[in-house]
Amino acid sequence: MDKSTESPPKASAYTQIWNLIAGYRGLYALAALGLFLATVAQFLVPLIGSATIDFVLDSDTPESNKLLQGIIVAIGGVENISKYLWLPAISMIGYSLVGGIFNYFHKMAAARASDGICKRLKDQLYDHIQRLSNKYIDGTQTGDLVQRCTSDIETIRIFLAAHVVEIGRALILLIAVIPIMLLMNAWLTLASIILIPVIVWFGYFYFKRVKNIYKEVDEAEGRLTALVQENITGIRVVRAFGKHEHEIGRFEKPNREYRDTNLR
Repeated sequence: MDKSTESPPKASAYTQIWNLIAGYRGLYALAALGLFLATVAQFLVPLIGSATIDFVLDSDTPESNKLLQGIIVAIGGVENISKYLWLPAISMIGYSLVGGIFNYFHKMAAARASDGICKRLKDQLYDHIQRLSNKYIDGTQTGDLVQRCTSDIETIRIFLAAHVVEIGRALILLIAVIPIMLLMNAWLTLASIILIPVIVWFGYFYFKRVKNIYKEVDEAEGRLTALVQENITGIRVVRAFGKHEHEIGRFEKPNREYRDTNLR
């Protein structure tokens, strides 16, 4: 085969995602920063409560946890907190508010990025459809093409807005939270980390199976959309010949198949 006619090697999924978010990487960086700050603030809330109980309300607690001791010093020290017990309460409320604010901004940044990317995808896809050959158009169900421009793009939007951010959250938990856990109790932290390979192994095989089922769901939805589009386009002919009961019967089977596949 002539090398000039060979198709280029397919890029990995990570490379495709990286190329897909071109032009919006700055927004995703802001989303990651907001997520990191929100995670740290939200984790400080239970730590303040724990530190108050261990080092202020319970005088018999051994002072071996440097992290919790540092938190007590940061919010006023044992003596001041003993006199003014509202200090840790105000601190917990404050960090909860800060975490909520950063959580809002990280979701807003991710939403703006995903919406912008999907608008660009829709424009490119619609332009591509205009240039397809008549042979391809005639051999493809209209509903299937409609689904590519609507439902499939919406699936990508949800992935970019939520799941990409969740990947960032998982990395932040590893970077920020595990050191905190180690400072509090190294043995319990190691016991928790042991479960990570099991979770990764299960997730790999689970999503490998779901990937194939999702393709079946996508195809079933395409057939359903095509049938609806065909019926609406020819609704006057259906009514003229009194075939509405027949059309309802035609719709029932692909609708049931879509439901059953989606439940799987």
